[in-house]
Formats: sequence, structure tokens, C-alpha cells
Amino acid sequence: MNIRHAAVLTLLWLGPVSAAGAQTAPAQPPPAETSPTEPSPTYAEVVTVTAEKWNAEASKVPLSLSVITATDLRVSGAVLLNEVGPQVPGLFLRNDGDRSFNKPSLRGITSSPFNDPAVTVYVDDVPVDPRMGLATPLGDLQQIEVVRGPQGVVWGRNTSGGMMHLITAPPGRTWMARGGLSVGAFGETVVPLSLQGPLTDRLFLGLSGVYDYRSGFLTNRVNPRAVDRRNGGTLRAQLRWLPGSSWDVQLRSDTGVWRDGAFLVSPIGAADPYEVRSDTDSREDSHVAQQSLRVRKDGARASLLFIGARRATGVYRISDEDLADGPVEEYTWSDLDDTRWNAEVRVLSPASARVRWLAGAYAATRDATDAYETFLPVIFQGYSERNAASYDDRTAALFGQVQWPLGRRARLTTGVRVDRDARRMRRDDRRYGFPTPSPADDFTAPGFTLSKAFTFVSPRVSLDVTVAPAVMAFAGLARGARSGGFNFTTDNPDLAGFNGEYVLSLEGGLKARAADGRVDVALSVYRSFISDLQFQQFVAGFFAVANAGEASARGVELEGRWRVGGGVSMRGNYAFTSARLDTFDNGFADLSGNHVPAVPSYTLLAATDWAGPRGLDASLEVAGTGRIFFDETNISVAPGYAVANARLGLQRPGWGLHVYGRNLTAARYSTAIIPGFYRVPGLPRRFGVSFTLSSR
Repeated sequence: MNIRHAAVLTLLWLGPVSAAGAQTAPAQPPPAETSPTEPSPTYAEVVTVTAEKWNAEASKVPLSLSVITATDLRVSGAVLLNEVGPQVPGLFLRNDGDRSFNKPSLRGITSSPFNDPAVTVYVDDVPVDPRMGLATPLGDLQQIEVVRGPQGVVWGRNTSGGMMHLITAPPGRTWMARGGLSVGAFGETVVPLSLQGPLTDRLFLGLSGVYDYRSGFLTNRVNPRAVDRRNGGTLRAQLRWLPGSSWDVQLRSDTGVWRDGAFLVSPIGAADPYEVRSDTDSREDSHVAQQSLRVRKDGARASLLFIGARRATGVYRISDEDLADGPVEEYTWSDLDDTRWNAEVRVLSPASARVRWLAGAYAATRDATDAYETFLPVIFQGYSERNAASYDDRTAALFGQVQWPLGRRARLTTGVRVDRDARRMRRDDRRYGFPTPSPADDFTAPGFTLSKAFTFVSPRVSLDVTVAPAVMAFAGLARGARSGGFNFTTDNPDLAGFNGEYVLSLEGGLKARAADGRVDVALSVYRSFISDLQFQQFVAGFFAVANAGEASARGVELEGRWRVGGGVSMRGNYAFTSARLDTFDNGFADLSGNHVPAVPSYTLLAATDWAGPRGLDASLEVAGTGRIFFDETNISVAPGYAVANARLGLQRPGWGLHVYGRNLTAARYSTAIIPGFYRVPGLPRRFGVSFTLSSR
């Protein structure tokens, strides 16, 4: 599908929504829950969020906020978090071909697996490992909240681009079981299962798991075994204890194990993006284990919340670096072990307080080892290179926020956060081996140890005004930061470090509910100034994090929902982003004025859903992404693209049966480019069927 056609379709969709929002009216309370067999009601759902750490209606939160509901997830057919990007304006969930190279981007700032995330992912208030966070299965989620712009005043970890919060459904007082099976082209198989209910009147159990598999999209003309197979699953166990009316204690354990094949990548310039000639049995074995404890005590004057977690991640991979079977053979193995502890204590005002406040403290540690070895067995007659490093990171922070009412229609929100981060890396001796013709040619680059501390002060202030019964305007200023660190891929300690990143963001917005509560519209505009922008480079075959001097970003974000009536509803979003390197010289050329790497010029979504009689339902959506540059020189560029998806089926009490199609027009596009090496092709056209069962 042509990207211009998709843009026109989105504008045509948003036009009626904006027009419907021109005349506002008070929101109507939601009626009682309806049966899944009935047509959709004609009101817009009132969504409660926790983005400011207290419950509030989404349309009354003075932040650029998007909410993906459980219904949205079901309709989209998303299985993993990295599939929900089109549901949020401006959110680009880049993946470099495997589960662990996930790089979300918001408002001109991009995450990398090799530094602190610019977009932090939380699951029930617990920050997750940036490498595997986007591989999180969606399972039994109540909703996903995405907040754009710097966050940290009310969240445990500081972040410069935004945050994603996955909220799961806690076990309750009724036993409930759910299951499903989805099968499709390329061997795609997804099996979600869950069971939850009371063990006693105060103790509750929740169990859930997701298994996902695909045989692979690539065709390997040399080695049929070396394909991009995906195979693995997750298990979650949760105990919830309510020892008294004001206590809520939740203990949870999550485990994920995956045994995957090669990267989903192909050589740049290949005629067929789904065909490779690799002679290496590439694979990636990864695992995640997390345990968390969440304790809340509500009181008449304040509530106390404690969150503690441990997360261990391991990734072992063997990959073919040249993607060829010719005379230049190159392959690499790498091994990562990463263990993180974090704890947070928060005190909050009661929900009924006129002046709402919170204060908290956060602490985190990270101990990790990362190693790789590269082999060139043919052309360099057995040359090998081995490198390894260990990391020791410590973080401590204090934060707080107060929300003051200014009369009946306005509120002033102020907050501040102070971080102290210590980073330490020990780079082992780097060994270069030449087995033939003479091992005497071997040499070792000496190791080194580097350490650095960073201190950040991140304030926030915002003002919101209710300009009409169902219209709120807001404006705010916030500062965010993420720590610097070290690259272990260089032999020069003077070049190993990168600086901390600072972001100053100004934003304003409007949220409106109209047409008797059938329409919701949200508009945001922003301008960000970024010092020491962190971005990912690919130099001499290795990834590294570097700093640009100064950068800036500006943009517009629009989203809306419209319950048309007769079971028809529409939803969509559009975001324009312009992110530039204002002052940057990489030592070879002045790159000032270039586009910031890995930031799409725009994103869009236009979708229509229909819930008909007797449980019939259908959905059609078009998602588009604008042009993306993938290096600081702006030489590697991927053109914009659009993908159309559809779903049709029957949803009855206790069960559902649907057929789906994804990338219906068989659009060919790239979601990432590694300059001079390979590209990550978008997923091809595929069809499938899904079946669900539920005890409720």
C-alpha cells in the first residue's frame, strides 16, 4: 500500500472525529456491562489510568497519554509488546531482527540495548530489562499506558523519552479460566492459558502462560536449518493476599525461556528480502526470571507502597555476520548475563485529599557480564577476536510531586526528582588470535577499568484548565535524563565512555469528550531540547553508543475514538516528528542539521471496528510509518510504508472464533538498516485463525 494513500485515509478518518469533537457535552456515565453478543454501546468508554500514581480518568490527566485497552489488544491480535506500536501516536518499536535487540523510540529519542532506556517499560510498577522488555507477552493485561515525554517525578526510574506501563489483571474472588489457540502461515502458533481465583477468602492465586512459535519467514538456499525460527514461552505465577481491608500484598514470579533461530535479516541490496545464503547454524537462546513483591497499605491520612524486584536475563547467540556462503566467512558468538535489583518506597495522599501529593525513594543495582568472540576462518586463516567486560551500576533517587487546585477549574502540578548514578566497567584483556600460519602473531590489548558518577535534577511543572464541562487544556515543562556509561568494544579507554543525556521538554495539549460521550479526542504539541543526545553507532562491525552535541525535536500528536453507532466504532492517530542534530561533528564531517537516527518522520493509524448481531465482529486497520534514517550521516534510509490488517469472526459468551490477515497488500519494507551490512525486512503477508475459550 502506498504511504500517501494511507495518510489520506487517516486524515479522512480524523476529519469526522475532529468535527464531532467541535461541540462538546458532559460525559455520560457508562452503563452496566453488556453481553459480548450485543452490538457495541454508543458511549465512549471511561478509562481510568495510574500515570500519575493515583487513579484518574484518562481525559483529565495533564499529560500526553495513550491507553491501549484489553479490547484494543484483542482486536489487534498482538501477542508481544513490540507489536503494539501503531496503537500509540509517535511510538516506533524498532527491532533489529531478534528478541533481545529492541529499541523503542518516542519524541526523537531512541533506546538501545547498550545504555539506559529512553523509553522505560514497566510491568505492574516494576521496570524491566531494556534488552528483553519488548519481548514481554501480553497475556492477561488490563491495559497498557504510554506516557510521552520525560518521566521520573512519580516513577522509579528516570527516563528522557517516555514510558510504557503494562498493568495485569490481579486474581480476584471468582475463579476464571481462559485459553486459546492461534495458528497461521509460516507455522505461526500462539497458545495463551490462564487460571485465577480464590484459595481462601483472603488469598488468591493467578497462573498464566503464553507459548509462541513460528517456523520462520526466511528461505536459506544453503543451509535449511539456519532460518529465523522463533520458539519459546513464558509462565507467570501470582499470589495475592488481603490480610485486612486496607492491605494488598502481591508476590509474583515470571519466567521466560526461548530457543530461537537466526536473526530476521537479509543483505542490503538483495533482490528478495526473505532469501539468504547463510552457512552458519545461527541461534539465540535466552531466558528471563523475575520475582517481585508489591505491598500497599491504605490509611486515612496517607497510603504506603513498597515495590521490590529481582530480574535475571541471559542471552547466548551464534550469528552469521556476512550472511553469505562465499570465501568471506564470519560468525560471532556472544554471551550476556545481567542481574538487576530494584526497590521503591512511595507515600501518597488519600484519594479524597484536596491537595494531592506523593513522595518516594528508589534504588537499583545492576551486575552484568557481556562477551563475544568473532571468527574469520577462511580468508584470514583462522583469525579470532575475543572481548569481555563486566558492569557494576548503582542508582539512588528521591522524587515527589504535589497537585494544587487553583479554584474550581484549574490545577497546578509541581514535582522534582534527584538522581545519583554510579557506573563502573571492567574491560578484560582483548585477545587477537592468528592460529595460522604462525601463532606467534597473536597479541593482546590490555584491559582497563573505568568508573564515573552522574547527578541529575529533573523538575516538572504543569498547569491544566477545564475550559468547558468536557474539555481540558494543559501545558507543561519537564526535564528528563539518562545516565552515561561505557562501550567495551574499543581498545582505547579514552574513547570508551559516553556522557549522560539531558532533555528539556515543553508541551501543550487539549483533551475533549463530545457527542454525548461518544467521541474522545486528544491533541498534543511539543518542543524538546536535547543535550548530549545518545544514539547507537555501528562501527567496524560492532554496536556502540555515542553522543551528539545538541539536538532538538518538535512534533504534533493527535488521536481519537468515535463510537459511530450501530455497532461501528472508529479509532486512529497521527504523529509528526522532526528531530535534528543541531550541532554535531563526528570527526570526519560536520553533520549539523541532519536527522536524528532511528526516528520516523510520522506514524499513523486508521481503524474501523464493527460489532454486529449474534456476536459477529470485524475490524480493519491501516498502520503507516514515515521515512527513517538509520545513521547519523543520513546515508542509510528506509522509505515510508503502510500495512493493512483485518480480522473477522464470531464472539459468543465463553468462546470466540476469528480469521485474520496481516499485511494484506504484501507490502515490502524495512524496519531497520545496519549501514553497510544488512536490513531487517518487515513481516510478509500471512493469514490465520484463532480460537478462544473463557469460563466467563
